[in-house]
Amino acid sequence: MNIEQHPLRNNLTRAVSLASVVLAIGAVDAIAQQSALEEVIVTAQKREQSLQDVGISVTAFSGDQIRQLGYTNSTDIAQQTPGLQVQQLHASTTQLNIRGVSQNDFAVHLEGPIAVYVDNAYTSSIGTAHTQIFDLERVEVLRGPQGTLFGRNATGGLIHYLSKRPTDEFEGYGDFTYGSYDQIKFEGAVSGPLSDSARARLSVASNKHDGVMENRIGPDLRDTDTYSIRGQLEFDVTDTFSAYVKVAYAEDDSKGNAYTHFPSTFITESGLGEEITDNGQMPIFLGLLDAIDGMPDLIFGPCSGCDAFGYRETDGDPLEGAFDFIPDFEREISNAQIELTWDLDSFVVTSISDYLEVDRTYGEDTDGSPFDQVTFVDQEDRDQFSQEIRFNGSTDDLTWVAGAYYLDFDVFSVGAVTQDIGPLLTFGFDGSQGAIAGPFPGLQGPLPPTFGVPFDHTGTVESESWAIFGHTEFRVTDTIALVTALRYTEDEREMDLTIDNRELFRDPSAILVLNPSTSPENTTLDFDNWSAKLQIDWTPNEDWLLYAGYTRGHKAGNFSQPFFIPDDPSTLPHDEEELDSFEIGAKGSMLDGRMRINSSVFYYDYSDYQAFFFENLAQNVGNLDANVVGAEFEVVYVPIDPLDLAFGVSFLDSEVEDVGTAVGVFDKELPYAPDFTFNGLARYTWSLSQGFVSAQVDFNYVDDFCFSVTCNPTEEEDSYFVANVQLSYATGDERWRFTAFSKNVGDEEYRATGIDSSFAGVSAASYANPRWYGVTVGFQWN
Repeated sequence: MNIEQHPLRNNLTRAVSLASVVLAIGAVDAIAQQSALEEVIVTAQKREQSLQDVGISVTAFSGDQIRQLGYTNSTDIAQQTPGLQVQQLHASTTQLNIRGVSQNDFAVHLEGPIAVYVDNAYTSSIGTAHTQIFDLERVEVLRGPQGTLFGRNATGGLIHYLSKRPTDEFEGYGDFTYGSYDQIKFEGAVSGPLSDSARARLSVASNKHDGVMENRIGPDLRDTDTYSIRGQLEFDVTDTFSAYVKVAYAEDDSKGNAYTHFPSTFITESGLGEEITDNGQMPIFLGLLDAIDGMPDLIFGPCSGCDAFGYRETDGDPLEGAFDFIPDFEREISNAQIELTWDLDSFVVTSISDYLEVDRTYGEDTDGSPFDQVTFVDQEDRDQFSQEIRFNGSTDDLTWVAGAYYLDFDVFSVGAVTQDIGPLLTFGFDGSQGAIAGPFPGLQGPLPPTFGVPFDHTGTVESESWAIFGHTEFRVTDTIALVTALRYTEDEREMDLTIDNRELFRDPSAILVLNPSTSPENTTLDFDNWSAKLQIDWTPNEDWLLYAGYTRGHKAGNFSQPFFIPDDPSTLPHDEEELDSFEIGAKGSMLDGRMRINSSVFYYDYSDYQAFFFENLAQNVGNLDANVVGAEFEVVYVPIDPLDLAFGVSFLDSEVEDVGTAVGVFDKELPYAPDFTFNGLARYTWSLSQGFVSAQVDFNYVDDFCFSVTCNPTEEEDSYFVANVQLSYATGDERWRFTAFSKNVGDEEYRATGIDSSFAGVSAASYANPRWYGVTVGFQWN
């Protein structure tokens, strides 16, 4: 049992918090009519508190809310969380961004600045950021640096998934969904007592659907075939000592991704990659062949709007194409956790031991064409162990938390890019080529020979970290509290990297000679840093909390693992980043508790921001300075008992200094950082035939933004608007629930990522899922 569930907790505090929740949501007698937007109890400060009593910018959803609102993954959560952006081009690759802070490097050995926690344990793999969410107690999204209590790399914030724990009473549920692309989805759980002092819970989930990327010449891509299982045991060993054990396993076995390509060029007035909209032939940059004596740097595609192979995508559907490479996506996630809790009267001791293993293989048809031009495959084998020991205590005026943390993980990764240069050696440099009918739509010219040039790396990164931390909240007066926190962290990383890059050059005895490159020597990096917090909380009355404070967070440095050797190999390591945050906020309720308002204004001073960019085709991470000014505003309003309304707005103004581009050095915006977002939800419930009907609409508007810090025109994403609708009927006893839904009901086309490769005459894009509809039948008992 965790500290929040311990029988000796402060029952009076809990009763007051729950009473305020009931008042705030205007709940009515029937359970089925309770607000889907009711406030939840959170543990954002490692102790149980009402959401409105926490001086942190937090958005939280209870497990019941998640089921009622129809949320099934992290993208759904993001659509109703101001300041949070989740861009997912595939289940294996998810970019998390909070208030403009993110890391868009796809290398699997790197950790992101948005920390993901599952049941109080940190998850270091960005390849597990998107998994099924099922049978949860709640989800908490904490904005701003969380470097003191949570600690690990939470420069921009964190997302915390907390599983529903075993119960004292027998209960269970099951939800079955049938949807678009022949989706068959199930989740369910059964929970109850094993004895007077032991409880258990078993949860399962599965999801399977056909490929979203329609392939005209082979199997469709980006399908889903996954299942998960989680078992939990909880024991009351004595009146003051409890033990909790969790074992979880998840498996994916499906196909990978493909990109849609579009003609582009960097031969423009700006000198940056831009999409080609006229009918001219595309110039193609032969940077790979610079070393071939006498060969020009530019040729032209063999036909209007075609790539170097003579292929052009003409159907206008970003989720349809001709993909020759059929990659796999296989992922296994194994997790075991032991949590021990001792109540020693004056304080509580909690020990959390967690083991995580991730085995993952992912591939994609990067060029998005019927030819084997560019393909990408990577593999991740990760072993992670973490240990936290935490002490919680309180007196009349002081609440405190102290502890120590240890993390050790090893990542073995393999990445391979294959570039076929056959057509570049075959087509005339003036672009002349006899046009004949090809076997694929949009293809002109003869099939060129293939000449594969592989670029790959094999690397191992071993990371070890330890930290000590303390957090206090001292009540200076009845209305003013002083919050202080400090955390000291040491990190050590060791890398062993081999880059199998083959450079081309002319030789008298051969057309091309492949020359293997060097292997960097083992390298070790050491970091130590402080995270800190100083804040004043003011509660002028029982309805409002005002806070102002300073928080410092940091993220350790690491190594880049490019496929191409950079001009200067000494640039492979990058330094740690630091973020100083200054924030003021207000949380309150109005209109007799029917309206809840949360707002915050902040300024970020970002030192050595870890910016991802390409440098002569070698991906790399460099340190730059940046700053962010922003604000968020959330409103929950229950004008009448059956109607829930919620709205959220975020504003951002970010700047990254001295970003190097192909045409100079400029100040740019942070990637995935729209200036403005607006989300909303309306849900109305009424009685019908001894049951209850709920109609819901929610939406999310995202202003334009860029996919990279260099922000070429090909990487600029226009604003988009996504809306979802659902209609549910629940029986009066709430045992049965029937729901019809449609996600992205307007079938909005928007990109999850964009890659500028205009040097090759085309650039790539991966689009989010189209309109998705289905029905869910749910049953529960208790």
